[in-house]
Formats: sequence, structure tokens, C-alpha cells
Amino acid sequence: MESRGVNVLHRYPEYALVELNRRHEKELNAMGIFVDDRLPARTEIYVNRHRFDFTKGEPALPGELMVEGYKAGEMGLYIVHMLGPVDSAWRNTLELNGGQVLNYMHNHAYLVRMTPETARKVEDLYFVDWVGFYHPGYKIHGGTEPGLINIGMLSGSSTGPFSP
Repeated sequence: MESRGVNVLHRYPEYALVELNRRHEKELNAMGIFVDDRLPARTEIYVNRHRFDFTKGEPALPGELMVEGYKAGEMGLYIVHMLGPVDSAWRNTLELNGGQVLNYMHNHAYLVRMTPETARKVEDLYFVDWVGFYHPGYKIHGGTEPGLINIGMLSGSSTGPFSP
């Protein structure tokens, strides 16, 4: 496929994730290679009914429910988005690079605990196309009406699986 100008992003056991144009698609179909162009919402992330396309920006959250950043060496929570359906080797690579994978997130993302230094390394992995903060506001169910809940945040708290 590469010889035909098709950019192969990743090979899975049964298929490949590729970037191509309609001309390439027609050529591949003529060769008997099925092209399924229905990778829906590839750049959308869903977290607790917060839905956003990271190529267009993150959801608006109150400032006090957003992370500005983490200090060098400080563990924090990040969303790591992969370029397509997650390959188990990718999770292993994230962990080998120092990330602690906590949970899968739709679409094609993981919630990962890591330091800013690890986040910079992870951003450079070929299968990662976006790394962003897991803001405290994402813990609140999207669509919750303001004023209906009170949230107390403790600096440095380490209780629970999703605490930085």
C-alpha cells in the first residue's frame, strides 16, 4: 500500500489504519481490498458525558475546575488519545514510558497518571495524536445544573483511583 502513496498509520492483525484520498480508495477497491471509511468520531473524546473534539478545543469548564499544569516530577492525570482503535501494545508502551494507565475512554483514549516529563515523552509516540489534562471538571457528570452540588478539592489528596 505504501508504494501506492497510501500512508499506513498502523497495522493490526486483521486490518490497517491508513490515510488516503478517494482516488486511492478506488484503486484499493479495484484490487479487491475493502476500504471502510466509517471510523466515526475518531478525534472525539467522551468523558462523563463531556464530549469534545480535541482538534477543535476542549469543553468550557469553570476555571476552578481546570488544571493549569503540574510541577516537574508531580504526578497528574492526563487523557492520552491514540490515532485509532487501541492496540494492546500501545498500552504496554505507555506503561514502559512511565505512564500508569487507569482507564479506557471513548474514543481511542486512556486516562493516564504521569508526570509532565512523561507526558512530553508520550506525546512523541507515533500512535499518540493528543495529550491533554484530565480536568477535575470532567469528574462532574456533564449536564449537571450549576448550584446543585458542592465540591471540595483537597490539594495533594491521594485517595481513590483517579486522584492525581
